[in-house]
Amino acid sequence: MDTIGIRLETAIKKLKITKKEFANSIDYSPGNVTDWIKGRYKPSAKALINMENVYNLSQKWLIHGQGDIFVIKNTSPLNNDELTTDELDLLNDYRDLDDYQKGKVRGYIDGLVDKSVCK
Repeated sequence: MDTIGIRLETAIKKLKITKKEFANSIDYSPGNVTDWIKGRYKPSAKALINMENVYNLSQKWLIHGQGDIFVIKNTSPLNNDELTTDELDLLNDYRDLDDYQKGKVRGYIDGLVDKSVCK
Protein backbone atom coordinates (compact mmCIF):
# COMPACT_ATOMS: atom_id res chain seq x y z
CA MET A 1 0.00 0.00 0.00
CA ASP A 2 2.04 2.91 -1.19
CA THR A 3 -0.40 5.81 -1.43
CA ILE A 4 -2.55 7.75 0.97
CA GLY A 5 -5.48 7.07 -1.34
CA ILE A 6 -5.09 3.31 -1.18
CA ARG A 7 -4.65 3.41 2.60
CA LEU A 8 -7.69 5.66 3.00
CA GLU A 9 -9.83 3.34 0.88
CA THR A 10 -8.64 0.39 2.97
CA ALA A 11 -9.55 2.21 6.19
CA ILE A 12 -13.04 3.07 4.93
CA LYS A 13 -13.62 -0.58 4.00
CA LYS A 14 -12.45 -1.68 7.47
CA LEU A 15 -14.88 0.78 9.02
CA LYS A 16 -17.67 -0.86 7.00
CA ILE A 17 -19.18 2.46 5.94
CA THR A 18 -19.69 4.17 2.60
CA LYS A 19 -17.42 6.90 1.27
CA LYS A 20 -20.36 9.28 1.57
CA GLU A 21 -20.89 8.42 5.26
CA PHE A 22 -17.18 8.81 5.87
CA ALA A 23 -17.07 12.17 4.09
CA ASN A 24 -20.09 13.56 5.92
CA SER A 25 -18.79 12.46 9.31
CA ILE A 26 -15.49 14.33 8.85
CA ASP A 27 -17.20 17.42 7.39
CA TYR A 28 -15.95 16.99 3.83
CA SER A 29 -17.74 16.23 0.59
CA PRO A 30 -17.83 12.77 -0.98
CA GLY A 31 -16.04 14.37 -3.95
CA ASN A 32 -13.13 15.33 -1.69
CA VAL A 33 -12.83 11.75 -0.43
CA THR A 34 -12.93 10.41 -4.00
CA ASP A 35 -10.20 12.89 -5.01
CA TRP A 36 -8.02 11.74 -2.09
CA ILE A 37 -8.54 8.07 -2.91
CA LYS A 38 -7.77 8.60 -6.61
CA GLY A 39 -4.66 10.62 -5.76
CA ARG A 40 -5.83 13.87 -7.33
CA TYR A 41 -5.28 15.69 -4.04
CA LYS A 42 -3.98 14.87 -0.60
CA PRO A 43 -6.11 15.38 2.51
CA SER A 44 -5.39 18.59 4.40
CA ALA A 45 -4.05 18.59 7.95
CA LYS A 46 -7.55 19.51 9.12
CA ALA A 47 -9.03 16.52 7.26
CA LEU A 48 -6.44 14.17 8.79
CA ILE A 49 -7.17 15.52 12.27
CA ASN A 50 -10.91 15.03 11.70
CA MET A 51 -10.29 11.43 10.58
CA GLU A 52 -8.30 10.74 13.72
CA ASN A 53 -10.82 12.44 16.00
CA VAL A 54 -13.87 10.72 14.49
CA TYR A 55 -12.48 7.28 13.59
CA ASN A 56 -9.16 7.02 15.46
CA LEU A 57 -7.40 6.68 12.10
CA SER A 58 -3.68 6.95 12.60
CA GLN A 59 -2.23 9.94 10.78
CA LYS A 60 1.15 8.22 10.72
CA TRP A 61 -0.38 5.20 8.99
CA LEU A 62 -2.36 7.29 6.51
CA ILE A 63 0.58 9.50 5.55
CA HIS A 64 3.52 7.09 5.78
CA GLY A 65 1.97 3.62 5.93
CA GLN A 66 3.67 2.99 9.28
CA GLY A 67 2.11 1.53 12.40
CA ASP A 68 -1.47 0.41 12.85
CA ILE A 69 -4.48 1.74 10.95
CA PHE A 70 -6.43 2.59 14.08
CA VAL A 71 -5.15 4.23 17.22
CA ILE A 72 -7.25 4.06 20.34
CA LYS A 73 -5.90 5.57 23.46
CA ASN A 74 -6.93 3.67 26.54
CA THR A 75 -7.80 6.14 29.29
CA SER A 76 -7.70 3.47 31.97
CA PRO A 77 -5.27 4.34 34.76
CA LEU A 78 -4.03 0.74 34.66
CA ASN A 79 -2.90 0.71 31.05
CA ASN A 80 -2.13 3.56 28.67
CA ASP A 81 -1.19 1.35 25.72
CA GLU A 82 -2.82 1.76 22.32
CA LEU A 83 -4.90 -1.04 20.81
CA THR A 84 -3.42 -2.77 17.78
CA THR A 85 -5.42 -3.31 14.61
CA ASP A 86 -5.86 -7.00 15.53
CA GLU A 87 -7.20 -6.06 18.96
CA LEU A 88 -9.57 -3.52 17.44
CA ASP A 89 -10.80 -6.09 14.89
CA LEU A 90 -11.41 -8.60 17.69
CA LEU A 91 -13.35 -6.04 19.71
CA ASN A 92 -15.47 -5.09 16.71
CA ASP A 93 -16.20 -8.76 15.96
CA TYR A 94 -17.02 -9.40 19.63
CA ARG A 95 -19.54 -6.56 19.63
CA ASP A 96 -21.38 -8.23 16.74
CA LEU A 97 -21.98 -11.40 18.79
CA ASP A 98 -25.15 -12.12 20.74
CA ASP A 99 -25.00 -12.62 24.53
CA TYR A 100 -24.77 -16.41 24.26
CA GLN A 101 -21.84 -16.21 21.84
CA LYS A 102 -20.11 -13.62 24.02
CA GLY A 103 -20.41 -16.00 26.97
CA LYS A 104 -18.80 -18.79 24.95
CA VAL A 105 -15.93 -16.50 23.92
CA ARG A 106 -15.45 -15.36 27.53
CA GLY A 107 -15.35 -18.99 28.72
CA TYR A 108 -12.83 -19.92 26.04
CA ILE A 109 -10.56 -16.99 26.88
CA ASP A 110 -10.81 -17.71 30.61
CA GLY A 111 -9.77 -21.30 29.88
CA LEU A 112 -6.78 -20.14 27.84
CA VAL A 113 -5.68 -17.71 30.54
CA ASP A 114 -6.02 -20.37 33.26
CA LYS A 115 -3.88 -22.80 31.25
CA SER A 116 -1.15 -20.23 30.66
CA VAL A 117 -1.05 -19.33 34.38
CA CYS A 118 -0.59 -22.99 35.34
CA LYS A 119 2.50 -23.44 33.16
